[in-house]
Amino acid sequence: MRFFKIIVPFVLMGVALSACGDKPSVCESFIGSHDALVRGEGRIYVTDSSLRFDYPGTRFAIGVEGEGRIYAALKPNAGYFTLFVDGKEKSQISTYGVPADDLDSLSDGKLFFLDSLSGGKHQLELILKSEGLFCKPEFFGFQSKGNFRFYPLERRSKRFEFIGNSITCAYGVEAPDETWIFNDSTSNFTCSYAFLTASAFDAELMVVARSGIGVYRNYNDDPQGSARPMPVVYRNVLISEEDSKWDFASVQEPDLLCINLGTNDLSTVGFRWDLFDQAYRNFLTEVRGYYPNAKILLLAGCMLPAGPVWEEYCSRLNAIAEDWKKKGDDKIYRCDFEPHNGSLGYGADWHPSKAQQQKMAQTLIPVVQSILNE
Repeated sequence: MRFFKIIVPFVLMGVALSACGDKPSVCESFIGSHDALVRGEGRIYVTDSSLRFDYPGTRFAIGVEGEGRIYAALKPNAGYFTLFVDGKEKSQISTYGVPADDLDSLSDGKLFFLDSLSGGKHQLELILKSEGLFCKPEFFGFQSKGNFRFYPLERRSKRFEFIGNSITCAYGVEAPDETWIFNDSTSNFTCSYAFLTASAFDAELMVVARSGIGVYRNYNDDPQGSARPMPVVYRNVLISEEDSKWDFASVQEPDLLCINLGTNDLSTVGFRWDLFDQAYRNFLTEVRGYYPNAKILLLAGCMLPAGPVWEEYCSRLNAIAEDWKKKGDDKIYRCDFEPHNGSLGYGADWHPSKAQQQKMAQTLIPVVQSILNE
């Protein structure tokens, strides 16, 4: 069983040419998902012909020079993506739409149009904006039609990891109001506080987050605990496959790791503080074991209403951070997001709106800057 690191290592140096030769010419060229020119970020499961992934924020990037049309070979009916060109959002791609064409060399991949480029050098990043737990996305590669050559992108110097729930996934962030029920089409991870924060520091991003997950109890589940809360699925490459084990030694430690868990544990009646507290401590111990030098930031999400539960939640996270410091771990930090109250609107099912996500990012970015400067 093979796994990608957060960033696929480059085995070619300098500018790599397409099949057109040493000068761009009118042609078609396919760059497969396993090609060293493709930079991947996130937890990625490698098959013989494709890359599989479940978590929003997983991205595939490549450098292109020339003019023509660019496509992505993707599994159809498997999620929504956002294309960034030179660091700016360019278009959104639905794999539920009509693909441009089949890809003859692949049995399952179909081509979906990304963009038309008019010349010069460009950095393309294809990012999964929805959750892939049930639709199980796959990426097969990039297809060019026109005057192109491909080149490797430089690796980013900083690495962030976000562990979280629907708040981190930006669940329903593009829904017009709270009366909308969940649909993948209204989620957009690139609007999340996590993506906005990582982008502010030009950091590589690993995301391990899914809606409804908790640290000991998933949303409205048994008060005694769930079978697959975050500490269990965190050990998997794919949350949809229990036997897909993630190799923590295969990745470089993040400079910063943010944990935003607890909302689902505590949002419905019957939860137990003792089980939540112990599970959180056990999970933090496990994460620290994987990443002995990373700076870890414990976040309190914005969806619990202000009141006794919220205050106890924050108090317990404070106590956990303080206990770790007493044990000599001075790289545990805290930050609370202010509970949202509707003044900035709501997304689907009372989740944070786009404006609320931006407010969270504005809260978090100076905190992260201070942590990184230590």
